[in-house]
Amino acid sequence: TATDHHLGFLLALASLHPSLQFNQVKVTRTSGTVSLVEAEITNIGGLPTMPFLAVNSKWVKKIRVEIHPSTTQTVAGGKKVFLSDRMVPGETMKVSWLVAGKGKVMLKAGSPQTGTVIREVELKLPEP
Repeated sequence: TATDHHLGFLLALASLHPSLQFNQVKVTRTSGTVSLVEAEITNIGGLPTMPFLAVNSKWVKKIRVEIHPSTTQTVAGGKKVFLSDRMVPGETMKVSWLVAGKGKVMLKAGSPQTGTVIREVELKLPEP
């Protein structure tokens, strides 16, 4: 029936929805209690995170990648928030921060179009 045909199309379209994923998050102790946190975020969906025509629009929100340090941690290098206009399917974005302190730090990436993904990582402690 026509309804089944339209439903099939809508389900196929929904399966292409842009979606973000943390591919790799690497933590390296640099000196003392300072760690380098490097993250790769990929659009694993079948559509771009925003249409090309929306890049200059103030209505369509950009991809936001941010770090949330605990009260005992400080972002010593890098911006706390990275913004990206558009990621095509399969495109990877790399970000990094220097973080002073110990314990877990939370990374978030997302937009209204992609949803939000969260990743917690443990900062490296100095060797005794």
